Amino acid sequence: MTSEFSAATRRAPASRSAKLALLLLFAGAAVAMVCTLLARLPLMKSPYQLDSVEGDMIYVSSLAEQGRLLYPNPNEIPSIFNAYGPVTDYLMSLVLRAQGIGFAGSRALVLAWTVATAALIAVYLAEYSGCLLLGITFAMAWLANLHVSSWFYLARVDLIGIGLSTAGLVLFALRPQKWYWSVPFFVAAWFTKITLIAAAIACFTYLIYQRKYRVAAYYAASGLGLGLCALWAVEHYLGGWYLFDMFMGHRNPYHLSRALHFIGSSALHAWPFVALSVIYAAVCLYTRRFSLPVVYLLACSLTAFSSTSVTADTNHLLEWITAAYLCAGAAYADFFRSSRFPSVRLLCTLIVTASLMLEAATLKFHEARMESDLQLGTECSRAYSFIRDHGNAILSDDIGAVALAGKQPLAVDIDEYRYHGLSDEVLDNLLRNRGADVIALRKTVEEIKTTRERGRGWSTEALDLIQRNYQVSATFNCADISVVYEPRRSPAPDTTH
Repeated sequence: MTSEFSAATRRAPASRSAKLALLLLFAGAAVAMVCTLLARLPLMKSPYQLDSVEGDMIYVSSLAEQGRLLYPNPNEIPSIFNAYGPVTDYLMSLVLRAQGIGFAGSRALVLAWTVATAALIAVYLAEYSGCLLLGITFAMAWLANLHVSSWFYLARVDLIGIGLSTAGLVLFALRPQKWYWSVPFFVAAWFTKITLIAAAIACFTYLIYQRKYRVAAYYAASGLGLGLCALWAVEHYLGGWYLFDMFMGHRNPYHLSRALHFIGSSALHAWPFVALSVIYAAVCLYTRRFSLPVVYLLACSLTAFSSTSVTADTNHLLEWITAAYLCAGAAYADFFRSSRFPSVRLLCTLIVTASLMLEAATLKFHEARMESDLQLGTECSRAYSFIRDHGNAILSDDIGAVALAGKQPLAVDIDEYRYHGLSDEVLDNLLRNRGADVIALRKTVEEIKTTRERGRGWSTEALDLIQRNYQVSATFNCADISVVYEPRRSPAPDTTH
């Protein structure tokens, strides 16, 4: 099988002006990356969860470290809903085993994985262009991307899955004769996050384009075979509710406008790179010269619409952003080697460099999307101490506080329990019998009643039961724990009838 690098790397050497333009772009990318790291790294030292999923990840990873089930029946108390595959849980469990319960090690793992992904981008583009400096430049630019940097300091699965997908893609491109080495990475990516299928689809499509039908069949069969074996093992040994958690547990409302908003936002913040990738893809399609990054970008453009869920965020666009930077790097490589239009190349380089410098200059230490920051440390410390010192059976919006206290949450992802299998009847009986020692929420019951969406989150009966059987015990200026309820000594009079 012919590698797509074979023709790309046999071009004429770049001119002096092209090399100077690349050096200018390299300097801009380096400054942007350094500024990004200086802004984000201090956030990683926070001992409290900076994102609601962080707490869920730490708790479920602690279950993996203890050898407990990761996908038990979510309709029983304690109700454990695990929205992601087991790969990251077991990786983070190794960190927890080494450092104990905490966020810092798992965040460092995600950051290291992100840097490794940037290195893979550099390797791919260096092979494609024949210029290591070009590969490093676009890898640094990707690392400095606003949306990438908004997630690489959090203990979440997204960038670990992106790293596995990118590893499979690069292995496939570098060693097409040994395509089977890429298959385990694609399967592992799917068992990290089920929406990460674009890279595998891109490689299969690329084989079909090259008319390697037999190889494509072997590739698809090996991927499906390995995936089904892994699926059987996960369902059989980890509780039996994996498929439910992955699919039936995501029954959220979907809005196309939400995905379009995220795609537009991602494109706007990296518009020079997105523009380059779109132009490159259009030229390749027009000339019928398909490259792997173009096929990958097209596949990612479909999976990007997983962000239509009301619980989705820009993390669903990370694979699309990665594909766009690979395409932009390939486009610049073709431009870099061309002896035509040197003034246009310089102008293009100046625009891209200016966008990188502007992004570096305007980057803030605390993004608006983050629900808490380091300034809330004192209040969150009080909230976490309260959870540690009060009760054992806890309902909490902040699972991180429960995990750090070494206690059992009665439900994971409690604000959306109705989508994850826990019935109103089970939870209502728990609250009616005052079975929770502590209920820690990010909003008061009164606020939840006035702001919740119909059919989502807490039922009206559950909120009434909290008001009837529990009383406010403490309040905090902490993002995920602003109010704590404890059982009343005697139930309040029932005024609902």
